Amino acid sequence: MDESHLCRAGASCSSRSRNIETGEWIPRTTVMPNTICPRCITAIEAAARHQLWSDYLALHRLFLTPTRHAGSEIRSGEPTSQVPVNVVSDALMNEIADAVYRCAAAIAEQLGVTLRETGQLAYWLETVEGNVETLIGAPATDVPMWNRAGDDFAPVRMDGVQLALALVDLHRRAVAMVGVERPRERMPVPCPKCESHQLGRIVTTSIVVIADVDCRACGSVWTDAEYRALTQIGATILREDTAQ
Repeated sequence: MDESHLCRAGASCSSRSRNIETGEWIPRTTVMPNTICPRCITAIEAAARHQLWSDYLALHRLFLTPTRHAGSEIRSGEPTSQVPVNVVSDALMNEIADAVYRCAAAIAEQLGVTLRETGQLAYWLETVEGNVETLIGAPATDVPMWNRAGDDFAPVRMDGVQLALALVDLHRRAVAMVGVERPRERMPVPCPKCESHQLGRIVTTSIVVIADVDCRACGSVWTDAEYRALTQIGATILREDTAQ
């Protein structure tokens, strides 16, 4: 298989499948080389539309912001923690803002427009949400990133796909830090691919977006329409078997 036609999200691909023999996650193939699959594009759009903004607010609410006067207490949610959790959450908030700005700046460069630069996270997210395809097509360029020591910026070469996928990764990290497990609806039928009873989908409060159905055993993913078609086929086969 030509690896240039594998989704660049790699093992984190939203449409990945699992090699049952090796247990390895296999990203979905793409029509165009060196890009990402449609479901990964949808994941980027979802991160920009509402997830990262909610993550940012949740991180901000984790703990009270410590006052700056001498002797002020920094609270931590873990009694044994050696690093105040609010310092860590604040760092992740800054990472989210920086990553979203880099994406918005790449889009502005492609479109030839001027981007407001400060205090506009919601505006940057809106810019990304409406221009994900433009972002994905952005060429590689040097972007400023904090070095390992965290005391200075250093240029890192990234293209639009890498910038976009970083948003999805930040959402995953924020969910892990906030500790919010999204409710999951379990499907009543076994997986059509591996026959494991681990089919389900994330329950969303949105009345517009219907989450995909996935299998936690083999990693296969189906849209709601595909899942309904599969269950109808299964029901037909079951009726025919019963009638015989």
